[in-house]
Amino acid sequence: MFLRGRLTVKSSDTKRRVQPIKAYRALRSLLKNPDKTEEVFNIIRAMSGKSLENCYEQFCRTAIGKKILIEKRQLLLVLQNRSSLAKLPVESLGRDYFGFTERERINAKGLVDASDEAIPISNPDLRLYAERTRDMHDLWHVLTEYGRDELGEACLLGFPYAQNKNRGVGFIAFVG
Repeated sequence: MFLRGRLTVKSSDTKRRVQPIKAYRALRSLLKNPDKTEEVFNIIRAMSGKSLENCYEQFCRTAIGKKILIEKRQLLLVLQNRSSLAKLPVESLGRDYFGFTERERINAKGLVDASDEAIPISNPDLRLYAERTRDMHDLWHVLTEYGRDELGEACLLGFPYAQNKNRGVGFIAFVG
């Protein structure tokens, strides 16, 4: 939330403790069945600590971050607008994303369904940022050209980890 240009994060959004046992259980479940995408989100939530809030604070200090929050821009809406994506210029990121989702027979809502955020985020701007970072996942696939197989997913996670230093993301990439 912005109050007269200052960032505030409610204490209920920052009291995230690292939960290694919960992460371990989710990892065991994921290793038994790699298609259980929801376990990836469980690991990330269990190990993230304050990484989301730290990245959010950095995002809020950028001009584009401020603009996105003021305008309440939702990346998911852009990624779900398939007709607009299909009309973008060839070799643009949006058009390449559209081609990727067509080839893979996926859509942006798939990550939303898999994540099913269990920890409520009371700050609407922080939630918007968290959703945006989740929704970027398949854009990372397009940019890196890593596939959606297990190795590709593990390799891909190195890129968002470098951005957000989320221990859960790093842990999954390392185990992968």
